[in-house]
Amino acid sequence: MADKRVILAGSHRTEPVGLEAGGAADPQQQIRVTVMVRRIAAVPPDAYRSPLSRDEFQRRYGAAPADIQKVSDFAASYGLAVESSDLASRRIVLTGTLGDASAAFGAQVRLFRHQGRTFRGRSGALTVPAELDGVVEGVFGFDERPQARTHYRRRIRPAAVAGVSYTPDQIAAGYQFPQGVTGAGQAIGIIELGGGYETADLASYFSGLGISPGPTVTSVPVDGATNQPGQDPNGADGEVELDVEVAGVVAPGASILVFFAPNTTQGFLDAITTAIHGSNPVNIISISWGGAEPTWTQQALQSYDQAFQDAGAKGLIPDDYD
Repeated sequence: MADKRVILAGSHRTEPVGLEAGGAADPQQQIRVTVMVRRIAAVPPDAYRSPLSRDEFQRRYGAAPADIQKVSDFAASYGLAVESSDLASRRIVLTGTLGDASAAFGAQVRLFRHQGRTFRGRSGALTVPAELDGVVEGVFGFDERPQARTHYRRRIRPAAVAGVSYTPDQIAAGYQFPQGVTGAGQAIGIIELGGGYETADLASYFSGLGISPGPTVTSVPVDGATNQPGQDPNGADGEVELDVEVAGVVAPGASILVFFAPNTTQGFLDAITTAIHGSNPVNIISISWGGAEPTWTQQALQSYDQAFQDAGAKGLIPDDYD
């Protein structure tokens, strides 16, 4: 196609380092791409003082329908379909073949291997037609490298050394968390990028601390990821259960929604925006996964920052306790 193209600001990505090259990616592979478009207007720093409803937030700070249409028309010209679009979160999810998507956004993709897993890795910058310059702010989904990590640690002490442990309610008391507050009527959203929880394990834990019945815990799938316990008991599973148990002990009357997403830039972003703007409303968002800022692209950092601006403007409380 003869459209004049420009580099998508902040999209440059370095090739994965120290991994075994896995050859060319299959251009016929089906792919989902998340496209973020600009806001109608910037969210002011003090927007959290007067929380907005979803409809009012969309009207003031969401995407313009004309921008969504421009991206949709562009995608169709490359054989890509619009799976979904949302004005409030400013997201458009496109589907199609890797070959068509790569042509649409100028993506350079090949395969890499790490710890028995083969995944796509992207390098270089993405491009968009000149008429979408400034309209499209981020494109995610080409790169599948693990993006964040757990910070759960299980330390084994020598037998001669006495260990000390604290339950979540003891820690809450140490921080002078208000007594008698159960979180009734509230919903806590927890972002997880792997692992899972066993319902029986949670019930046993809460019962052991005198909390019966325990809080309602519901898993919410994002981008095909689900609650999958038993994969890594000393890593991701431990992180998931720790997150749920701490929230459930401190606020046993709250409902807990666990958003499971793939551990990629796209998965992380889609989980956050789904928690903020999706059909399962939450009041608080908790994230314990993370990674150093230099490992992210500038378009990713901007999109995460804007997502949490959205959360503040809607009255949600982001809690990254990592």
